[in-house]
Amino acid sequence: SGAEIAEALRIVSVHRPFDLAVVDLILPDGDGTTVVREIKRRSPGTPVAVLSARQDLSEALAAGADKAIPKRTGLAEIVACLVRLAGIPDRPGTQDA
Repeated sequence: SGAEIAEALRIVSVHRPFDLAVVDLILPDGDGTTVVREIKRRSPGTPVAVLSARQDLSEALAAGADKAIPKRTGLAEIVACLVRLAGIPDRPGTQDA
């Protein structure tokens, strides 16, 4: 539709803060760094993770992303990282004593 970014930012503005926002950098209607910057401006309490195939993720971190994860990272590691970022406590028995 070409309005994905605008709609995402509208939702963030209305329903903030979210537990977690996951943003790609290459979007159909723009650059994800703009989205990261706007989410942090509108909802500073929302943790933002960038998940991208781009090699250089420094721009995403400079825009305010809390974490930048390359898409080549294994799924289990990506999930564990997002769970930590969202502040979801470990289930009992999943952490080594």
